[in-house]
Amino acid sequence: EKLAEFNQEPKTVSLMKTANRRFLKVIPGNRIISEITSKDAEYLFRENSKTAERGAYNYNRIYHSEFNQFIKLGYLLQNPFDIRLPKLQEEEPIVISDEEIKIICDKLIEMQKPVISDMVEFATLSALRLSEETFLRWSDVDLRNRIMTIGNRLMKTKSKRYRKIPLNVRMENILRRNSERQLTNGKMLREFVFTQNNGKPFKTDTISKSFKKAVRAAGLSDEYHWHCLRSTAASNWVNRKVPIYTVQKLLGHAKTSTTSQYYAKVNIDELRSAVNTL
Repeated sequence: EKLAEFNQEPKTVSLMKTANRRFLKVIPGNRIISEITSKDAEYLFRENSKTAERGAYNYNRIYHSEFNQFIKLGYLLQNPFDIRLPKLQEEEPIVISDEEIKIICDKLIEMQKPVISDMVEFATLSALRLSEETFLRWSDVDLRNRIMTIGNRLMKTKSKRYRKIPLNVRMENILRRNSERQLTNGKMLREFVFTQNNGKPFKTDTISKSFKKAVRAAGLSDEYHWHCLRSTAASNWVNRKVPIYTVQKLLGHAKTSTTSQYYAKVNIDELRSAVNTL
């Protein structure tokens, strides 16, 4: 966990700690690491699946990674978590319509959270991850050349790669609106693009909870969460026939196989046209 705190995102570290707590509930802490077998790993997966069906897969990845580290340290010769797991049912990315996005943004403004409202719209245009948007700095934004850079020594991305995202007119308007807001409130531009009234960045939990509260207040699907905004941006690009390689670069995915999930969701009109040919 200490190693993860040094080189992983806080969200990954939190997931690891949860996985380890679950591990110790099932496999007592007095076991010798080299005595843990693939049968133990399979049993742990089944136990985790009882209360976290999809989470069990993420936990197994954590255990696999941790035990790979034990191999590097010379404690083990092989990884007991190198097991075959049952195939997980694919789920379509959740996409929020333009109309629903507007409803959510209006609701956030009613809740006196105009900056978070701007962040919602900005996320659907840029596909930034929550942490990337929360810690976006003015130094990352080049309004003259209409481009922003995501990923540097101050802001590590999930893939540990930087990427360039051009700004469209709507994104520029949001950025200018927030610069004017900061100049009005504090007489100066703050370090971060999206800030609280005191100039400090929001906590990611605060943003996601405000989003969820607005969704519920608007009577929209409880399945909607912040990451759906990224899925919405990706799906919108795909529906506009943007090539998969371009979408991959915009999303910051290391592999096109990760991006392909959005292409699996074929436009329903295309399916209808195919069926009607018979």
